[in-house]
Amino acid sequence: MLFTDRIPSFLTSCSTTGDKGGTTTTVSFLAASTEAVSGDSAAVVYVPGAISGSASTRVSGNKSIIGLNSESSLEGVGLYIKEVSNFTVQNLRISKVLAENNDAIGIQASTNV
Repeated sequence: MLFTDRIPSFLTSCSTTGDKGGTTTTVSFLAASTEAVSGDSAAVVYVPGAISGSASTRVSGNKSIIGLNSESSLEGVGLYIKEVSNFTVQNLRISKVLAENNDAIGIQASTNV
């Protein structure tokens, strides 16, 4: 059983499909995580630990970013979700994002997030 199997979901009545039918990737570094959440293909991106840096990562739709354990986090890295559909973030602590990198999570003109 994955750690994420024990996390309650509040999206039971939502039509977000996130990663349905996509590839699965596990990332441990900022460059790999940035590449994994960009692009047009559906994907599940697993984060097994802490990823640190100083960036605002623009994400594309049809993705799920899932922390695998209590250590899963983005430190200094924010997620920018703009004009996308079907995006899910689960079990991921985001902290210490600098002002010049926007918010920890910024959402604009997006649906099913």
